[in-house]
Amino acid sequence: MSVLNYTQKFQLGNGKFVYVQEGKCRDNGQKLIQWCLRRWKPPGHYFHYQDGGHVAAIKIHLKSQYFARADLERFFWHVTRNKVVRALKRIGVRYSDAYEYAVNATVADKGRYFLPFGFVESPYLATICLDKSKLGLAFRELMGKGIKLSVYVDDVILSGDDRAELEEALELIGRVGSEVGFPLNATKVQRAGPEVSAFNIEAGTGRMAVTDHRMREFEAAVLEAGDGPRSRAIIAYVSTVNRDQSEALAELIGV
Repeated sequence: MSVLNYTQKFQLGNGKFVYVQEGKCRDNGQKLIQWCLRRWKPPGHYFHYQDGGHVAAIKIHLKSQYFARADLERFFWHVTRNKVVRALKRIGVRYSDAYEYAVNATVADKGRYFLPFGFVESPYLATICLDKSKLGLAFRELMGKGIKLSVYVDDVILSGDDRAELEEALELIGRVGSEVGFPLNATKVQRAGPEVSAFNIEAGTGRMAVTDHRMREFEAAVLEAGDGPRSRAIIAYVSTVNRDQSEALAELIGV
């Protein structure tokens, strides 16, 4: 069963498709989020729902000695209609309603129904499905053992002071993820080491900085825009990561 819940789709340069949600379905998706929030709120380690977002997701690790990163491969695509139904039932939604919500929230491709990029409720439903899966349980077990862990949409950052334990944690996530249909992107896994790179930020013990490549992009944008809202927004963002880098950007336009 499918519904006409999007008006068009287009492909980004990275190959991902974005679906433009139909207006009424978008309104219903927002209502679904508000309704479900009364039954389930994302736990604190899901930083796409916390103040500070991806920067905060990295900052909690800065006192650790070793870092690792895992990326959930094609995350939304792996959140199927059946997963949505099961997750909604687990937060107290009756089956008939859960199925209706899942039908409205998913799109089809060659007979496979999954959460699309572009739908307002996709990140929330994907987070429920992840947290209520055995992989979500593995996250909590690792944190209970002292591993620091943060999730930002499909990125998982881990840290600790024992390199071997961190490697074991990464192996556990990979194994459980494969078992429950949330496989890791092998090309983006970062093994346990003294630093980690994520979200165009490089971090290690007591330090974090915007990557050189991203800083060059910011420098070009600031020089082009001059002193104005865009430049000040860029400088303000960089200041949340590294004050020296933000001051260097400010000097470019005499702020």
